[in-house]
Amino acid sequence: MKKSVIVNGKARRIEFSYAVGETISLTNHEVKKPLGRVPERVTVSKLFFTIDGKTYEGTRTFKVAGGPYSEIFEFGGHSFNSHKKAIEYILNNIEK
Repeated sequence: MKKSVIVNGKARRIEFSYAVGETISLTNHEVKKPLGRVPERVTVSKLFFTIDGKTYEGTRTFKVAGGPYSEIFEFGGHSFNSHKKAIEYILNNIEK
């Protein structure tokens, strides 16, 4: 995939891919929603981003409760809810 990101104040178009690795933890519990209680499943897995041929390891938290899901990517103790924000953090902070 390709993304346009800002790296050190300059716009760049980068090639990236990501792969989800082994599951670190899995939890199931009920949460209260407007229409009642629904089961929520939270999966934390290893995550590997490959950016311009270099691989970076982090974690991915995938949460689903009845319908919509959320995905959180963590690198270097920081959490991001989009690929673009995670890539910008990696290239601006971890790459140095």
